[in-house]
Amino acid sequence: MRLLMQSMAILFAAVATMANPETVRAQEKDKTTLETKLDQLAALIVDRLKDQKQIKFDKVECADPKDDPHGVWLQLELSKNLTKRMLLVNQKANVELLMEYGFKKTKDGLEEVYIQAKLQKLGGSTDPLPKLDRITSDDLRDKMRLASTNTSVPIEGTKLERDTKYCEDKASPKVTVSGPFKTLVSATEKQDYQLELLVGPQGGKDDEFRPRIVKVEGGVALALLDKDNEYRPRIVNNTKAEIACRVFIDGIDMFQLSEDNVNGEPKYRHLIVPPGKSVIVPGWHRSVQGDLNWNAFLVTEFGKGVASMYNPKGPIGTIKVVFANCYDPKDQKVNSRSAGMETARGRDLQGKQDVMNRVIENPHECVVIRYTREIKPQ
Repeated sequence: MRLLMQSMAILFAAVATMANPETVRAQEKDKTTLETKLDQLAALIVDRLKDQKQIKFDKVECADPKDDPHGVWLQLELSKNLTKRMLLVNQKANVELLMEYGFKKTKDGLEEVYIQAKLQKLGGSTDPLPKLDRITSDDLRDKMRLASTNTSVPIEGTKLERDTKYCEDKASPKVTVSGPFKTLVSATEKQDYQLELLVGPQGGKDDEFRPRIVKVEGGVALALLDKDNEYRPRIVNNTKAEIACRVFIDGIDMFQLSEDNVNGEPKYRHLIVPPGKSVIVPGWHRSVQGDLNWNAFLVTEFGKGVASMYNPKGPIGTIKVVFANCYDPKDQKVNSRSAGMETARGRDLQGKQDVMNRVIENPHECVVIRYTREIKPQ
């Protein structure tokens, strides 16, 4: 089953954007299930609270802590939808929004994401507030976004086939680590796509960044990073067609802080890796324009990283890349395949980028590397 999204992308890597009206319509039409339902939830909350102008909303709890901090995305998405309806998020408000998400089995033995939101009065008030219904999604894009699962699903498979393979991969975690020094991580032994971390000192020169050895624990790839390390993910495309990638650091999209945005929405979402090539991601994206257009990925102590700007709760330390086929919309045929650490916004860096227009298919592979992390001390 193909689900297409037209988007602008950056080739330096290449990135995906909402730059023109045609692209905006394509993106909006192709929201994930949770993106649509969170927008509807925001509208419902605003309606239920009537004259309320502010709401406290500082974190999203996860029923299974090992899946955190990916709930940060839910917090950002819902906060954005509340704000655009003029219900401002303020931690001193007298009404609080509580939210929990998790995964549960469906009747057919597969999996769906659920979100349960609740409103409560603060300051000792006993006035009842309206209940909010649980929302769910079996959209594979939502599950890949929220779970730290290395997976590879059939590109041309039915929804059932793709969901079944994802659930199998999640139930029995596995990962392939290769290379002379065991630094390249893949979701499968076929190794169509690989992820490697180049690690160096804070402020280091390019030749000081070296591939970091990865060990496997319980089917999970783990890299040991130290405070004040900088790292640069290297994404390898071993196939004969270009691939679109989304990069998430501690649950945050690498474009979240980009100055290139439309009404507060990042203009870009994807990097495009040419066939048979690799790209090195310098850091958090700042802008396509200018010389210093990236901020380094800097390992910092828990509570001082980018994810902590949004007050997540739980373990921190994941680098995730989600892969999807893509093609130029001018083409008639779709390309076919033959330790208590988190990441902060570091120094300014320069990286060449080219913007390109691409149609993005449904994602079919996800590669995750966890790095040293612990539960936040109480």
